Amino acid sequence: PRVCYALSPALISASNALPSNIGRSQMVHSLAYHFGLLGLPSALENQATSVANSEEHEEDASTLVRLLAGGNPGQSEGQDGHGSGKEHAAATSVADHLERAEVITPEPATEQELQAFHSGTYIEVLLSGKDQQRPMNDEGCGLVDDCHRFPELAGHVRLVAGASITAAKCLANDTADIAINWDGGRHHAHKSRAAGFCYVNDIVLAILELRKPRKIDIIRAHDKSKTNGNKRGLKPPALASRKRRTVLKRLERLLYLDLDLHWGDGVEEAFRGSSSVLTLSIHNRARGFYPVAPDVLTGRNDFEEGKDTSDARKDAHSLHLPLHPDAGPGSWARVWSSCVMPVLAAYEPEAIVVQCGLDGLAGDPMKQWNLDLNSVLLSVDHVLRYARQRPGIKVLLFGGGGYNSPNAARGWTAITALALGRLDLGSGHGHSSAPPDAESPGAHIRSTCSLEGKSNDVLLPPDVLTLQSAIPETSPDWPLYGAAATLDIPAGDRLDLLNDEEYLRKVEQ
Repeated sequence: PRVCYALSPALISASNALPSNIGRSQMVHSLAYHFGLLGLPSALENQATSVANSEEHEEDASTLVRLLAGGNPGQSEGQDGHGSGKEHAAATSVADHLERAEVITPEPATEQELQAFHSGTYIEVLLSGKDQQRPMNDEGCGLVDDCHRFPELAGHVRLVAGASITAAKCLANDTADIAINWDGGRHHAHKSRAAGFCYVNDIVLAILELRKPRKIDIIRAHDKSKTNGNKRGLKPPALASRKRRTVLKRLERLLYLDLDLHWGDGVEEAFRGSSSVLTLSIHNRARGFYPVAPDVLTGRNDFEEGKDTSDARKDAHSLHLPLHPDAGPGSWARVWSSCVMPVLAAYEPEAIVVQCGLDGLAGDPMKQWNLDLNSVLLSVDHVLRYARQRPGIKVLLFGGGGYNSPNAARGWTAITALALGRLDLGSGHGHSSAPPDAESPGAHIRSTCSLEGKSNDVLLPPDVLTLQSAIPETSPDWPLYGAAATLDIPAGDRLDLLNDEEYLRKVEQ
């Protein structure tokens, strides 16, 4: 598969500064780098168009390597052990012959690009400094509490949005089949208001980019014999010729899947009423939990008096799968098999966008769900297999929630490997096994909720990872991964009592 991966030193710096996830970006990309999943400096250098640009991109590549290897942007090569040339050589020489994601350098989004969704007034306030004379601007735009201003805000907004738009362009221009922006996925931001740690809705901007009409060439055979066929005196019938015609085409069916612990309200709101974008969110629903999601059947909010969420249930293109707290692998597999798989098969999307929030994993500070990483991977694997079986379907993967940074790094590194065909999930569903029928619900998802002992009996190529793969000791963050320093994130011992058979049947209806 052709996989592109949005990444640059500036993007890491801007994402590291997000108050809710300080330093997470560098940890995520560094782990992917140390596992040899990123096609690094050549991708950056090849973008140069002049001698001056070549020097600039070589400097960017060198800075990026130091960041991912474990150094600081201001250090020169060799100033610390983590950023040494030996480590970079070790990480890249092993990966020279492997499938790696092509690193693409995103450009900051312009104000015009940001205003494809957001209001001009909001963007003006967002990108400017705080106006001491008009403090209500910040409050009215949601730039308070969990979305307060921070020094790098303008750069964060431009670069995160730019990375997602760049990733979408790679798919739209057919330079990749799968595009990744782990620093994106800010699904709560609204048209004129920040919310839930989200200042810009890069997902909406990327979907709008994907849906732009684009010129495509259609070649049709033209049989000349129809015009000069059997008349006397004419030349013998000519062979069929090929005529090229250029037409405008746009995606008519795009599926947005939100796997985050929180309801993807901002994206849903943006496309509510659209017949071309189907949004499906699996999320936690509990009293006092943000954002307040509607009841699965009535659409009413029975948790907050006066809060109307009924619009969210009026649109057939806005689907919800709310789970109660303590949801574990069993509940997740159940709703995925009985609800998501049939929707995917019936809707037949032309492109799939997945927000891969990981705050529902066991060990996350949100402490709401009890998922293991394998559950999420099996779901993403199903999406990737579905797309792989249907030529032309593109997949765009985003990050999102995930407040245990080592676990976020584990999860998104594993998904990157999965996209590249370099992660074996065991039980015959590995990198090289023949893909099963993507529409057949449930059996393989329910049967592979644990990996214990499944891959140990199979001899895998050295380039293929499993969830038991050890975190490379060359990673500067290695001590942060704890005693069990592997990719795996097992479920905890919490009991999933609220998502009982009666409730799950209600959700399935």
